[in-house]
Amino acid sequence: MQEVAFSYPEIWFEFISDDRQVFKYNKWEDLKTRIYQIYSKEVFDNVLDINFEMVWIKVTWYISDPKVSYANRNRQHIFVNSRPITSVTISKAISDAFNRFIPHGCYPFYVLKLDIDPTLVDVNVHPRKQEVRFANEQNIFRSAYHAVLNKLEK
Repeated sequence: MQEVAFSYPEIWFEFISDDRQVFKYNKWEDLKTRIYQIYSKEVFDNVLDINFEMVWIKVTWYISDPKVSYANRNRQHIFVNSRPITSVTISKAISDAFNRFIPHGCYPFYVLKLDIDPTLVDVNVHPRKQEVRFANEQNIFRSAYHAVLNKLEK
């Protein structure tokens, strides 16, 4: 449900189980507020934003400040055209960019939303459509790597 809630911050979500409210995410127009709702003030207060747009792609991205890292990858989310996905290319680019900023064995938080021309993405790589392949993997890698590295160096 968190993945869906990140995909659509403009939609209100409530989950009730055994007459008990497990979570409630109010309707918001921005992804950063949804990060606050799902995680915590600590995560919210320590995110850096990266936004850019080119002819073929629009990127909305929140990454953790290097002073905050985690023991696992549970706080890493990638969305392509509002679909939660996994991407070895993007994950590797982010990991490489963070490499000198966080301790070995620690992982950054990030929520990355890519709005991309659907003809440039192959969603038929995985039976559950979780993994995608991009038409130009090298451009995606370089763009992700340099966007993160430039933000962290500032």
